Amino acid sequence: MLTTHSAVNKPIRNAQHFLRRISYDNDIPRIIPDGIFGAQTQNAVMEFQRVFETNLVWNFMIIRQAALRMKEHHKGAIVFISSNTAYRAIPNRVAYSTSKGGINAMSRALAVDLGQYGIRSNVVLPGTIKTDRWVGMGDKRIVDGTLTPIGDISDFEDIANAAWYLGSDEAKNVTGTEITVDGGMTCQLYPQILNELKRKNMD
Repeated sequence: MLTTHSAVNKPIRNAQHFLRRISYDNDIPRIIPDGIFGAQTQNAVMEFQRVFETNLVWNFMIIRQAALRMKEHHKGAIVFISSNTAYRAIPNRVAYSTSKGGINAMSRALAVDLGQYGIRSNVVLPGTIKTDRWVGMGDKRIVDGTLTPIGDISDFEDIANAAWYLGSDEAKNVTGTEITVDGGMTCQLYPQILNELKRKNMD
């Protein structure tokens, strides 16, 4: 974990090295159980702190160093990868959902503070993605295309395309906003498949 200014500043100096070091933080729920109650109460607090350090402090330190260089050119684009769970919570992920909401708020604040330097800040909110882990779950998948209005979940390219747009000059007047890429999962009150199941049970 990057915890000092020097540790963050070094990869920023070399863009290729920097990009290789950044990991896709949507894997955090798999490696950090962050329910409000752990085996011990202290464990739950420590896990909460770890998730916040990863998703908020880590991101802020990197963005701060990058923004200093963007400021020199009076142009730049920050694109955060957050999650639709910032708005639709899932069980036993209180730290994850809260930290993702924090990313969204941080992006809006940065959009206000950095706009005068020609720097934009936006967020991509993925839903479930077709990762190798998701594919490997087979019939044990909790979320699949049957739960979304368009009948599908995201490929990696869907997230990358949204991030590319926000980072490109095509979005030169877009800042302080979010793009949700989840097949419509967030916009619905409940999946329509529940109505179908209810009708079947009534029949």
